[in-house]
Amino acid sequence: MSRVSAFDPERVRLLILEEYYLLEKKKIVFAMYPDSVCGEDVDTPALPGSFERGNHRLLLLEEYFLLEKKKLLEDMQAPRRWWVRPLWKNRSTESEFYTAMPLLISGDPDYFRKYYRMTPDRFEQLHALVEGPLTKGYLTREPLPSRMRLAITLRRCVESAFGVMASRFRIFRRVINLKPENVDFVVLASCALHNFLTEDECYMDAL
Repeated sequence: MSRVSAFDPERVRLLILEEYYLLEKKKIVFAMYPDSVCGEDVDTPALPGSFERGNHRLLLLEEYFLLEKKKLLEDMQAPRRWWVRPLWKNRSTESEFYTAMPLLISGDPDYFRKYYRMTPDRFEQLHALVEGPLTKGYLTREPLPSRMRLAITLRRCVESAFGVMASRFRIFRRVINLKPENVDFVVLASCALHNFLTEDECYMDAL
């Protein structure tokens, strides 16, 4: 569904209805309190019977306004929220966390370590430390479990690792120009990459 335009006919009708309601309300209040400019002076005496008739008209006008506004709002096509999608509604049965991750933990812990850059035991230890901050309450929709939030964050970090290195150190994007004056930069980049890869045991198997 497309987002409702500011010039949508139903929206224009709603604005006109609101203006009509405010104008009629001012007329009724002025009839109830003829000596008051905006109806704020409640001590001004009203004409005989005008207060009862005006109060009744106000109630009828408000009821009419609310009914018409409800009809217009029902006719207006509200934009669909990003989480109201079949993909997200079936997250609990079809997402990677509920399908691939249990298989990796039970059947292929080695690939789990390569995928998340830590062992399943290390994952559980980390989850125990951050479970509180990652746990969200139920508001308008069912929140993501804390373990899923942690798994998504870890995988995002793994996928972005080489992108960050490429943007900071300008590696993996193009061949370094092997001119004699660039030897120092080649050595420094190689040393930095070597130190980065040897800081954690999970990278040692690939070296």
